Amino acid sequence: MRAFDPAKHTVEGRRSPEKIAVLSIDVEHDYDGGRTDALDRLPALLDVVRRAGLPLTAFVEGRLFTDRPDLCARLAESGADLQLHCYDHRRPGDGAASLRQGVEAFERFLGWRPQGYRARRYGLTEELVGALIAEGLAWDSSVLPGLGLGAHPARIFRRADWFVIDGGLAEFPVAIWRPSGIPFTHSYRRLMGRPLEALLALVASLPTVLVYDMHMVDLVPDGRLAEAPLPLWLKGGYLLARRGRGGFDTLPALGERLAASGYRLSTLADCHARLAADGNGRCGPTAP
Repeated sequence: MRAFDPAKHTVEGRRSPEKIAVLSIDVEHDYDGGRTDALDRLPALLDVVRRAGLPLTAFVEGRLFTDRPDLCARLAESGADLQLHCYDHRRPGDGAASLRQGVEAFERFLGWRPQGYRARRYGLTEELVGALIAEGLAWDSSVLPGLGLGAHPARIFRRADWFVIDGGLAEFPVAIWRPSGIPFTHSYRRLMGRPLEALLALVASLPTVLVYDMHMVDLVPDGRLAEAPLPLWLKGGYLLARRGRGGFDTLPALGERLAASGYRLSTLADCHARLAADGNGRCGPTAP
């Protein structure tokens, strides 16, 4: 599928009047396969963020509503901001059909429709943008405007805090260190380690609207990486990352660090409500 081309659309950059940080997690089967060894630790993660008072946005893989209703129910009970991930992480390319599958599974289980979406491996496509608008979703967080797996090359996505596509779909990009383009996500932070991140903090800056992404396999590696249906180079990246900072017990310190830097911790649903809605379901005015 063709990657989303901003030149073929109206893409308006917007500014935020405050610093907002969102901790988000892609809730999916482990390593693009069918195992759930790491995913099974999700209740422990939810206990950690609850005790630390950290808001959490969870993008749930659509097939989990059928395959693991126990975990989906636990997520709903936790008070997390539940939104939709791709329907099946084993299938490349999110499109209209897979989005419809995911929306239907989400609505059957939870009784309401998702507001937001995140594509598999940040793969925002032309077809997906049209489908998101047609399905009435309000916002998306699929663009990684930097370097690495799934990154979008268009520089427009580094020029504002968030964006409006075709007058209606809000886009909240995943955080990067500017101007380097290095992602500020849990997997990349583990891969870099503390010394490189400390250096980046001296020469680069984080976005005003900061969307932090993580996965259960980043937080609690399950030891079954060799069995995963991933290319060897990606498995190597995971092995290197395991030398760095690990589990979800590091998240409270991250929350404290962001708060000390002036960020208000939020969910993406609340972020959208504050920044985009004007009471009529439309996106607010463009900031200068």
